Amino acid sequence: MRNMKHYIALILLVVLTQSCDKRLDYWEENNLSPSVPVSSYLNFWSDDSTFTELLVDSLRNTEDYYLVFARWDDRIDHYKIMISEPSYGNLYYEGEEVIYDTYFDPGVDYGKFRYIPSGTGTDVITITAIDAYERIGKTTFSVLVFDNLPPVIDNITIENIANISPREYEIDVSNSRDLDQKFGGSIYQYEYVVGDDTIRTPNDIINYVFSEAGVYTLSARAQDNEFVWSDYVTLGGVIIE
Repeated sequence: MRNMKHYIALILLVVLTQSCDKRLDYWEENNLSPSVPVSSYLNFWSDDSTFTELLVDSLRNTEDYYLVFARWDDRIDHYKIMISEPSYGNLYYEGEEVIYDTYFDPGVDYGKFRYIPSGTGTDVITITAIDAYERIGKTTFSVLVFDNLPPVIDNITIENIANISPREYEIDVSNSRDLDQKFGGSIYQYEYVVGDDTIRTPNDIINYVFSEAGVYTLSARAQDNEFVWSDYVTLGGVIIE
């Protein structure tokens, strides 16, 4: 009788073990890959906040960038992340520089990295997430770190207004912009070249009276508040009658 009890217990143990193995196989087969989407800190607090696995942005090299991440996985207790080493800056978490290319547990479902640039260029940082079943998810953060971006003029337009003279024209480059405007950049002045005349002014629209009829070439460029000039934009074949 005693041997029978041992035999039954052994059978129950085998059945239970097989059941657990099947349960583990089920969870592994149905496990989703982990995800670690990111958002800029500014967007994170705005109404149109979105997390993404591909974030592309720009940054002036005198500023810091705050990157918010989210841990998304069905087994959050076995979730770790790894950060690739940046080329033009350093990444900090909880006040300490990240140990790159090494998995660690951030300990929270939502957290914030601080990126401090140390040079200029396009930094591509990969954040890799791994779960209990060693499935992997990747997120890419690409940031252009720059010193100063020059202004741009898209084109020149000219229109006859004839207020004080039949040959009075309005020359317009108001579609100009400074590419780093959101970082404090602005356009300081414009330079217009009309025939042999060169005019410098803070105005993006000027009135010009042509002294005589002919075919003219117009050029213009813009200078930003760090005294960097844009390329010239040229309009040729302007007929003045």
